[in-house]
Amino acid sequence: KPEPRRAVTAVGGADACIVLFCLSAVAMERQQDVITKAAQTLRRGGVLLFRDYGRYDMAQVRFRGKDNRLDENFYVRSDGTCSYFFTTDEVHEMCSRAGLEPVELDYITRKMVNRETGVERRRRWVHAKYV
Repeated sequence: KPEPRRAVTAVGGADACIVLFCLSAVAMERQQDVITKAAQTLRRGGVLLFRDYGRYDMAQVRFRGKDNRLDENFYVRSDGTCSYFFTTDEVHEMCSRAGLEPVELDYITRKMVNRETGVERRRRWVHAKYV
């Protein structure tokens, strides 16, 4: 019988914490808790690296007009997973509340083109680095 998983308790001991395309799947009311706990894992001078979906990403645009909106900018996919689309201000507010200072915070935008079909997709992510 497998052992139950225990929560990782690296309070103040991590050099870095990577929050990569996962916070968007967390319920909106729990997102601040996740960032706060991530910040607590960092040692003095440690860095939180963040990247997730940005407001008006093509995935959000595709959701519009469908019956899958749970809340403002928060949607459920057909497989049952959720997606929230962040602004840089929202990320900054959560990280600041967690006691972190910004080093980098911006949108990354990319136009991706399928070479075979010519279909264009405009992607937008929030990228951040906090200490």
